[in-house]
Amino acid sequence: MPEFRDLVLVGRVVKPQGRRGEVAVLPFSDRPDRFPTLRRAFVPAAGGEAREVRVLRCWPHKGRFVLEIEGVSSIDE
Repeated sequence: MPEFRDLVLVGRVVKPQGRRGEVAVLPFSDRPDRFPTLRRAFVPAAGGEAREVRVLRCWPHKGRFVLEIEGVSSIDE
């Protein structure tokens, strides 16, 4: 698994979105068109490593993108 610091940052999770576990992502990429087709992403994990997550859905919302991530179904998760 790659270390998180070795990956290219294309966005940052800024807040939960709704009550079903979706997250709002602020895009940093010069190609925001990549987000609607995004199927996987990496998030920071323990020890500086990256953890892969599967993106089930992604849609634009108020200048950000909302991602639904597999295995996350509530705001607490």
